Amino acid sequence: NWQTYRNDEFGFEVRYPNDWKVKDLKEKGSIAISSSDVANSVNSFFLIQYTFDESVAKNKERDMSLDEWMRNFEIGKNIRGTPHKMTIGNLELYGLDATNQESDIYVMDQEKRIYLLSTYAGTNQDMQTLYQILSTFRFTPL
Repeated sequence: NWQTYRNDEFGFEVRYPNDWKVKDLKEKGSIAISSSDVANSVNSFFLIQYTFDESVAKNKERDMSLDEWMRNFEIGKNIRGTPHKMTIGNLELYGLDATNQESDIYVMDQEKRIYLLSTYAGTNQDMQTLYQILSTFRFTPL
């Protein structure tokens, strides 16, 4: 039995397990859904970033497609490899590999807005759960 987080202002929703917590980080333009196992000090998370700095916004204002935007994407020090296009459920997105093996980064767009989804799995079981959470991400009407 899972709960649903819905953000009507930015047009998306995502489902997550009942024992995971949502933290709304409006000042950073993101939300975090996390699990914590206090006994093992393990904290896995699913982060959705829906607002960005001015340089990212300007690229989308120029009506770039996601493909064009990704060609101009600057790989940072925490990313390795090249972006790869993929489909999860009904979502078309780009996957990026983080420098640590437990993390993945996904980039998608909707209505000229870029969404960055990041995951960090503290355990193998959480890795499966994070993939399930990602598969429930949906855009909603603005």
